[in-house]
Amino acid sequence: MGLDREFVILVAAGILSLAIVALTGLEHIVVGAALVAVVVALALVLALARFGPDRVPLEVYVRRRIAWSRNARRYSYVPSTSPPPVEVSRSAPVAPSPRPAFRPITWTTDAGAAYGAATALALIASGYFLIWIQAGGATELAEVWRMLLGR
Repeated sequence: MGLDREFVILVAAGILSLAIVALTGLEHIVVGAALVAVVVALALVLALARFGPDRVPLEVYVRRRIAWSRNARRYSYVPSTSPPPVEVSRSAPVAPSPRPAFRPITWTTDAGAAYGAATALALIASGYFLIWIQAGGATELAEVWRMLLGR
C-alpha cells in the first residue's frame, strides 16, 4: 500500500480535475476551478488520513469496523445486585496503558508520501496550466511580460 496508494488517489483526482475543467467549458471556468479545488482537497484528505489506534488507511479501518459489527459478541455485562468479592494481589503493580483511549486523525508525514503528493499536485497544476494556455492564457501571459519588461 503506502506510497502507491496515495499516489494513485492523487493522480486519479488530477485526471478527474482535468476532465472537470475540460467539460465545464470556458464560459464556466470559475465553476470548473472550484470543482477542481474540491476534488483535489477531498483526494488529499482521503489519501493522507489515518484512523484508529494503529493509524490505518480509511478502507482498512472501515473494513475492520464492518467485520467487528457483524461478529457476535461473546460476553455481555449484566450487573447483579451484589458483585462478588474480588481478591487483589499486591505482588505486581499494573502499569497504565501508554496510549490514550482516543486519538485524533493524523496525517502521514514520511518523505515518500510527501514526495508523491507533491508530484501529483505538480502534475495537476501543469495540466491546468496547459488548459489555461490553450484557452487564451498565452495572450494574457504575453501582456503581463510586456508590462513587466516595459515594452
